[in-house]
Amino acid sequence: MNCMHEVILIADDKMLPIVLPIINQNVCINAIIPFKHFSDPHIQEKYTVYTYDCLSEVIENTSYDFILLMSGFWDFDEEIIRELRNKGVRKEKIVPLFPLLSEERMNIISILQHYFSQETAYDVFATGMSYAHCGILEQKFQGRLLNFTASSNDLFVDYEMAKLIYKKEQSNFHYALIGLAPYSFHYDLSLSSLGSLSIFYDFICQSMHNYAISQEEITALLNREAVLNIYKNLGIDLQFHKQYMERFMMRQRASFGIKDRIHARSRASQWNGKFYPATLRENKKIFEDYLQLCIQHNCKPIIIAFPFTETYMKYFDQRILAGFYMVINEMAKKYDFLFLDYMNHPDFTDADFHNVDHLNLAGAEKLTDLIRNELHRL
Repeated sequence: MNCMHEVILIADDKMLPIVLPIINQNVCINAIIPFKHFSDPHIQEKYTVYTYDCLSEVIENTSYDFILLMSGFWDFDEEIIRELRNKGVRKEKIVPLFPLLSEERMNIISILQHYFSQETAYDVFATGMSYAHCGILEQKFQGRLLNFTASSNDLFVDYEMAKLIYKKEQSNFHYALIGLAPYSFHYDLSLSSLGSLSIFYDFICQSMHNYAISQEEITALLNREAVLNIYKNLGIDLQFHKQYMERFMMRQRASFGIKDRIHARSRASQWNGKFYPATLRENKKIFEDYLQLCIQHNCKPIIIAFPFTETYMKYFDQRILAGFYMVINEMAKKYDFLFLDYMNHPDFTDADFHNVDHLNLAGAEKLTDLIRNELHRL
């Protein structure tokens, strides 16, 4: 067989039957390394299978263009990536596949498939990262909210998702809830430690930027149709979404604790001194394009800055915060949008958070009521 690429596949043994079919047939899998003892005779007959303790030897002695990784868990992925990097594997050679099949992203697929297959009465849509995902309680919108918030999303992803939903001719959105963090204009998902999420959004939006691995290489490695067939199995009835939200809301009942307070400074200071002028310029343009897209479709942009604990705000870099407001004020001179700033809102106490910067279920109910009241006034 003429190999387009040579790869090493590191995967959880339970994920192998799912992962192997989504790898293109003209990709040569020179080694498979499962995490546990593996005894599938069909796979062992077709591929060379090693134990995980042979990882160093395999990397050193096996020809590869990429290392494909599918552990099934984010934390495990990150641990393995660190190990691979310590062994001298370059970042752009590691392709984590978990984003394609993670529960949170499959939830987005479930919503999309329902939206594009049904006559729906959605008149509000929401985008944003984890603050929005934890802070907006969609049930309070009584079926009117199309919720595409998800952890780690950046402005590029949010804008691409907005463009995607407007491809439906019958869309009639009155409001766009655009969730932002104070560091949003300096944040590029594709350049972050979670950059592999770009692969997922490329599959559904067919758009990617700045990721270490090109669209062409992703297309050469992975069978898009096979992945889309997995997504089709979720159906159009929102059943997966409903089950996901039940589990998510159970997790959201947790409260802010002593451990969170101890780690507040390190969590808040993650962005201290991190100014990225090129990313800032790019994100300002994306934000402006996003506002224009909404306005062109007679949809009112509602920009939301989500609440943080007093402890978090105490340690957050005030220069980044000032820069955030500067961009908002600059855009407000050019475009008609509503800015809802809840970052230091007096109604929120530690009891409304499950950690120093994310609302719990009680906090989400409080914030969603405030947002809905603002919409009623428009």
